Amino acid sequence: MAHLFLGEDDFSKKEEIKKTAQKESLEVVSFFDYDSEQEIRQAAMDSTLFGGKKLICVYDYFSRGFDQSILDDIKNSINSVVFLEKKLDKRKAETKKILANKNLKVVEFNIPTGSEFSSWVKNQAKKYNLKLSGKAMDLFLNRLGVSFNTSNYSEPLYDLWQADSELRKLKSFASDNIVTEKNVLDLVSENTDDDIFRITNAIGEKDKANATKFLVEYMDKYAGSDEKSKIIGLSGLLSEQFRNILVFQKLLTQKTSDKEIANLTGYAPGRIFVYKKLASRFTEQKVLEILRKIELLDLEVKTTQGPASLQFFMIIDSAMK
Repeated sequence: MAHLFLGEDDFSKKEEIKKTAQKESLEVVSFFDYDSEQEIRQAAMDSTLFGGKKLICVYDYFSRGFDQSILDDIKNSINSVVFLEKKLDKRKAETKKILANKNLKVVEFNIPTGSEFSSWVKNQAKKYNLKLSGKAMDLFLNRLGVSFNTSNYSEPLYDLWQADSELRKLKSFASDNIVTEKNVLDLVSENTDDDIFRITNAIGEKDKANATKFLVEYMDKYAGSDEKSKIIGLSGLLSEQFRNILVFQKLLTQKTSDKEIANLTGYAPGRIFVYKKLASRFTEQKVLEILRKIELLDLEVKTTQGPASLQFFMIIDSAMK
């Protein structure tokens, strides 16, 4: 029987493929670029040079418009066949037929969020025999930006590749010792996107109270010891944020698909989701206006001794009008 691995969680898909291949001693053969169904049929039915079995991984088969007739042809294949799709429109009649096909086992892979992600991290740490203190684990999750998964946004900004990489880094450093908060602070890359997205979203919603609150929290937490360096650092991050929003506005105007956006930007699905939301909160004219004001502020802060934070808050206030 063929399998369909459906969802955005590419990390877990790859892990499942690796586990299956090792368990059953299968040679993995991947198809990313192919011109016809016949290529896949042929690969599914052929054995290896020495008579061994293969695990055939076929990417984006159904989303490219190929139909499900292949499933009848390969149901008795000597090889295992896995179709991998990030997303299929479940409203379409053809998709419903594919998902209901008795010759296809569908397994969904969604990126875990909230408590599910915390459990995933703990299980992954256990897999590596990595021990973190309770506070170290909380800090680890916080530095990945997990706290931003609120009612405003339904997708995470982190991805499992990043989380796994950081866990491996801690394991290399700590070996069999317990990881402390200091170890996490020293070694785990901080995801500041959480804070910057919250600030930008509050500006877009014209929520002055939260915009001010998030700005103050950021300045207390990041980007230098003196006021000027904090404002310079923050203005740079916000400029980058609004430039990205401008790019997304143009992509959305051109009706660019999420898949094409991912190929162009290299962004994970969660980041694309958030930028699309933010792009809808501003007009292009307002984004350009904000960018110009931040640029002027940055120049003034670097060349004068005026009250940098006051000037910055005035710009943010004007952005919400």
